[in-house]
Amino acid sequence: EVLYYKNYMHLYLGQYDSLLTYSNLLLQHKTEINSSTVLAKQYYLLAYYYQQIERNYAKAIENYEDTITYYGKAISEASGTEEKLLYENNFTATYIDDAQHEKALSLLNHISKSFERLKNKELHALLDNLAYAWRLSGARSMSTSFLYQFIFVKRISTIEGS
Repeated sequence: EVLYYKNYMHLYLGQYDSLLTYSNLLLQHKTEINSSTVLAKQYYLLAYYYQQIERNYAKAIENYEDTITYYGKAISEASGTEEKLLYENNFTATYIDDAQHEKALSLLNHISKSFERLKNKELHALLDNLAYAWRLSGARSMSTSFLYQFIFVKRISTIEGS
């Protein structure tokens, strides 16, 4: 997990040679890593790098496919409902970035049915992903469940003062 965070910092700081070096090191040892979540986040990081920095879309798609595989494993290995919902929400970001907006919307609508189990911060992330995927999909109408949840979050935010 430390190598993943190191890679995240290299990407953030624009140290791309170091990012690729330490990414390769992490992935060389992926059979020893007992966390599908770490591998999913690492592949997502690489997909982002190849899509946004290198503009190498073939490499980006390859890494998004690996991200989907490992988020799928992380979801099935999740120990509780909240953890599973969190991974599913992260998974939707992969679908959004990979221009699979309908899949993202489908999964987000599924997650939104259990929104009461999410903490306020996670609920905001869910609604942000839902609105973003909806906008990118070109859909003309938004589900009423989304609107009710948005109103709910606004009320909670007002009560909590966030």
